[in-house]
Amino acid sequence: MDLPIAYIKAKNNPCEADYLYRSVIIKGRAMIVEDRDEKVFALNCLMEKHQPGGGYDEYMEEKLNKVGIVRIDIEEMMGKEDLGDERMKGIALKTLQDKVPLPITIERV
Repeated sequence: MDLPIAYIKAKNNPCEADYLYRSVIIKGRAMIVEDRDEKVFALNCLMEKHQPGGGYDEYMEEKLNKVGIVRIDIEEMMGKEDLGDERMKGIALKTLQDKVPLPITIERV
């Protein structure tokens, strides 16, 4: 999974264009979730992320029977990032801290 943080615009040479990013690679075993309680748990996690504080009803059984959920049991996880030089890194970290919509565009100086 890649998180593009910023696009660096080329000033003269097109080869100056670049991306600042963070990336995670996960390897594991994927399994289709059949258990009702595990499906509800997964859906509750998604709802809490996208609609914190609730405000919605229980899941309808007919929908639970139709929804497909895949669980990945993680066996290995690696991460890497390229935040550029010190100037670019400062801009990237401030952008992440301020929760600015990504990716942003940065002009080369």
